[in-house]
Amino acid sequence: MNKSRAFEIHHVGLAPGLHSFEYHLEDSFFEQFAETPFTNAKLDVSLELDKKTSLFILNFSINGTVQTLCDRCGDEFELKVWDEFELVAKLTDPEKVEELNEDDNEVVYFSRTDNSINISTLLYEQVILSLPMQIIHSDDANGKSTCNAKAIQLLEALQTKTEEAEQEQNNTNRSLQEQLNKLKIK
Repeated sequence: MNKSRAFEIHHVGLAPGLHSFEYHLEDSFFEQFAETPFTNAKLDVSLELDKKTSLFILNFSINGTVQTLCDRCGDEFELKVWDEFELVAKLTDPEKVEELNEDDNEVVYFSRTDNSINISTLLYEQVILSLPMQIIHSDDANGKSTCNAKAIQLLEALQTKTEEAEQEQNNTNRSLQEQLNKLKIK
């Protein structure tokens, strides 16, 4: 099946009620989007679509792994991704779709003249939103970080040097201020 059509749901022929869809997302899916902060994606998506008269309730479940870089140590690692979300999609007049989608963050609007809805962008956005804000290695069974130990040591040494430089700068500023205070005319 054509990649662009693989994520189209032909709602016109669907009877009202619940419908299930399954998708497997790999790197080839994410290539159509500008920048993706991971590689080697192996994500399974389950979609339960509840079709009503002029709206759809979409329940997504994302589960799988991606390769990404640790924000702390910079090493690449496999990140587990899991998320569930619900989305409401409404059909509206074609000329209102863009305006309504800009104004409403809770509902996605599609043209009622379209026979299908393409969910690829919705899937991409939800996968990106499923990633943690800070991507770091998980801790091991003993609660110890699994980050690259050498990188952490270098970061700690850099932190110490930075703190020492800041302290030295503060001391210099304090000394200059004291000297300026002595020069004040009484």
